[in-house]
Amino acid sequence: MSNFTTNVYLGALSLLSSAAFAHEGHDHNHWSSDALHILFYGSLVTLLAVVSFLGIKQLRKKESSKSEEL
Repeated sequence: MSNFTTNVYLGALSLLSSAAFAHEGHDHNHWSSDALHILFYGSLVTLLAVVSFLGIKQLRKKESSKSEEL
């Protein structure tokens, strides 16, 4: 088995352990909770937008280089 596969299995097993789920959570009634949730979900949306943009840019670059070869 390759080193990469071993690392993937170990990572998956560590996420399934009971210690990974052992925290009590966070307080949704705290005054900063709304702002922190907006920042967190905003960062996820931004990350998704950047990855999508770069993926589309890469695909268009491949398509244009393929059409120039013909």
